[in-house]
Amino acid sequence: MTPTPAPVQLTPVTRAPSKPRKPKPIHPWPFQTLSQPVSNPAPTPYVPPTAPPHPAFIGSTPQIIARHTPTARQRQLVLSRGRSWSARYAPSPRLNPRRPFIAIDTQLNSLSSLAAQRAVMLFDTRGQKVIGKYVYDLATPPTLGAIVRFDKFSAQYIGAGY
Repeated sequence: MTPTPAPVQLTPVTRAPSKPRKPKPIHPWPFQTLSQPVSNPAPTPYVPPTAPPHPAFIGSTPQIIARHTPTARQRQLVLSRGRSWSARYAPSPRLNPRRPFIAIDTQLNSLSSLAAQRAVMLFDTRGQKVIGKYVYDLATPPTLGAIVRFDKFSAQYIGAGY
């Protein structure tokens, strides 16, 4: 048989009498006038760094005038330019591995807007195929190497790919 533990006797804990609390002081702000100095000056505003961000982190949306389905010639041109560009540059660090998509210029056609300067399609360097089902007509082309957003894809703009 196991011995039963002795019962524990609890003793009441007595507390020292509490001190009366002082009322919190009222903040002087509502009672200050404009001639009085402000006790807490406003924090200094945030000044952004002067150096531009790295191009891999820049994301922009180009001014898309119109989008339409590509012709067979436009699709063929993007496939040949994309394959030759990825064979030349994909192993190098020029292409961000997290962004395997590139935006390539293609030719303007009769469906393109009159105000368009460039017609752009997207190419997947991993799968070696055209992605998306549209040609995007752009009012002004983005800078070469910039990361741009088309619908749900972010792609690196390479121009004609030469």
